[in-house]
Amino acid sequence: MRTDRVGRARVTFAVLLALAVPAGMFLHARATAYMDSQLATAAVTRALLAVSQEAERARTEGAAATETPGTRPAEGQSVALLKAIDNYRKLLLDQKFEQAWELIHPDTYGGWEQEEWVDAQAELSKGDLSSLSEPWAVLLCGKGHEVVDTVIKGNSGYARVAMDLEERSTLLLRKNGDEWAIDLAGTTNAEARNSLQSQLKLLQADRPFERMFGFAITAQEGLGIPTQFPINALPVANYRCEPTGMKIEGDHATVNLVARGRVHLLVPVELEEGSWRPDWRNMEIIDPSQPTGPEALGRRVASKSTQAACQSNMKQLGLALLMYCQDYDEKMPIADRWCDAVFPYCKNEAIFTCPADKEQWSYAMNYKLSRQLMARIEQPAWTIALFESEPSRRNAWDKDAPAGASLASPPRHGDFNNFAFTDGHVKALRTPEVRPEMYRLVGNPGFLAPAPQGPDTPVPAPPAPGPAPAEPGE
Repeated sequence: MRTDRVGRARVTFAVLLALAVPAGMFLHARATAYMDSQLATAAVTRALLAVSQEAERARTEGAAATETPGTRPAEGQSVALLKAIDNYRKLLLDQKFEQAWELIHPDTYGGWEQEEWVDAQAELSKGDLSSLSEPWAVLLCGKGHEVVDTVIKGNSGYARVAMDLEERSTLLLRKNGDEWAIDLAGTTNAEARNSLQSQLKLLQADRPFERMFGFAITAQEGLGIPTQFPINALPVANYRCEPTGMKIEGDHATVNLVARGRVHLLVPVELEEGSWRPDWRNMEIIDPSQPTGPEALGRRVASKSTQAACQSNMKQLGLALLMYCQDYDEKMPIADRWCDAVFPYCKNEAIFTCPADKEQWSYAMNYKLSRQLMARIEQPAWTIALFESEPSRRNAWDKDAPAGASLASPPRHGDFNNFAFTDGHVKALRTPEVRPEMYRLVGNPGFLAPAPQGPDTPVPAPPAPGPAPAEPGE
């Protein structure tokens, strides 16, 4: 009898042990994930605290340096001025740029053409930090930084940071008949002057910014620190704009404004040598209404990993394309057989599939490159060779359609698709950033080419005409 009781006790102990081990492992994993999240949050918070404390004084001094005293105009004039400004700024916020152009005084365009100005406003409205030489510098424009959410998966993750952004600006207006209209040239000059004054003020600080925050910025790279960031270019919450001073002199008026709003940033964090480090250079501005919970951020972590794998695929395919050209008299393969042409140089069919795509063949070739000599491509760094495509077929290209017509939609990686360019590099772009000219061999966007240095700079001769482009399939 005693033997039976001992046996049952052993069995019970073994069962409890079998249950306890996975439970203990589960709790350990949860505890480790929680600790990683807390450590990553603490790392981001420490950096933000340094930014907030050190930037506040310089920002206050910069605002004081640019603030100009204004006289108080008559109430009727004030109302008319504010109405003109409100209408103009509202149209900018709503991205109705053609209508905003109509509110500009016709004598104050300052060299802008309407189409050029509208394009510039459209680019600005994307809130793309890549236009800044140092994307992290937008942190210096904010205050009240707060880590809202952090999610970690393995050795990487994201921290969501909220901050209050303040934009001080000066608008010049001129009378246009009985109404006030925006003085575009005068406003541009005032903004440039204020920005220069503020940056000079910052550079006179006792502790330069590059040393203050410990970022590895060299003098050759340039500081690239903005004194403010245009709120109308960003998705913000609680936006409001208020005048701080007005001055009217005849048909001319100057209005000082301060705009405020709450901005949300998504900052990648990575575990390096036992410490969590925020990656400020690759942070993104996101819509404040975007979900912030761990589940949403977890999906982004997974999406980012998928995007990196896709970029690796396209990098290998792009290099295989270049190796093919080296072996075939610097000539691109025919578009309707490009997969067959590059396969001997990669010998891995798996790289033709994007991890975010359920189908096997995820990429297409720009058919305008078909059988073309590399020498005919004027701007290889801005000419698309391969792109993420929807038709799942081997040797995909846009037959009987404009180049790029089959671009994956919706984009496979959040707001982005990946592109391989003819110089071998790979870049993620939003669909609005992909211009038709980027598929062409010649005549790519002029703003991408180096500008002449002066009137005596010789204009390069056009490339010698090559063979007529062959249609794919010939």
